[in-house]
Amino acid sequence: MRFYLSLRLVGFQRRKFSLRIISKANSDKAGPGFASIVKPGGNEPRIGSAHRAWQYVGSTNNARNLLFRQAPDAMDAEIEVCVSIENQPTNQYEQADLVWYYDDSNMVKLGQELVDGSLSVVMGREEHDQTRTIAIIPLASASVRLRIFAKQNQIRGQFRTPDAKQWRDVGQCTMPAPPAVKPKISLQFYQGSDKIEHWRE
Repeated sequence: MRFYLSLRLVGFQRRKFSLRIISKANSDKAGPGFASIVKPGGNEPRIGSAHRAWQYVGSTNNARNLLFRQAPDAMDAEIEVCVSIENQPTNQYEQADLVWYYDDSNMVKLGQELVDGSLSVVMGREEHDQTRTIAIIPLASASVRLRIFAKQNQIRGQFRTPDAKQWRDVGQCTMPAPPAVKPKISLQFYQGSDKIEHWRE
């Protein structure tokens, strides 16, 4: 799996989105962490078997492959965050997500996910551990670009495959913002098989 990420404030100069990567060699360290191979063609994160932050029925928030960065203020300028993902999931609900994240109980995710055997783009909203699926759209390509736009209390998602000429809307919703909690931009990778390591060499 590979991903590439960019961040910009609409109407302003593009800004580099820098992320701290923990190498594959250190991926078994105790505690939260992000495992990735860093290569010239893009970072290649490991998809773990943990359930993560999105609250499935009966699941626990125990994922390790979560990456965070403080989000810029979206009250005045619209923020655009874009990520390119290449992955071929094999496990039910295995996914790679771009997330507008407040905490493990409040977030909006947009990701590539395997749902009932169908590769899909999924957008979902979680507030106070109550989840709602906004859209599930079948995806014909293992490579996809995802982007979210955030402004004030609104967030919307789009996707684009390599052969598409235009972006396609996925959905829109309000931000599940808890009082006095600043949002983060997050990459999350989870629900992979515990028998297969999805390192892409």
